[in-house]
Amino acid sequence: MPLATHIRLPELTQKLGVCRSTVYKLIQQEGFPRPFKITRRVSAWSEDEVQAYLERQQTQYIERR
Repeated sequence: MPLATHIRLPELTQKLGVCRSTVYKLIQQEGFPRPFKITRRVSAWSEDEVQAYLERQQTQYIERR
């Protein structure tokens, strides 16, 4: 079983094409995955959870069309 990978905020914002504040708005408003602590000052997101969220969003978009 492969190890789960994680994404830090700079890579996440680049992948999503949004700014830092938008990521935190998505967490509050749309159920975007929450970050987890790697150390006291470092947070990251599960790449699998982010990908699953994006796939759900895409499916919902297609169903609404």
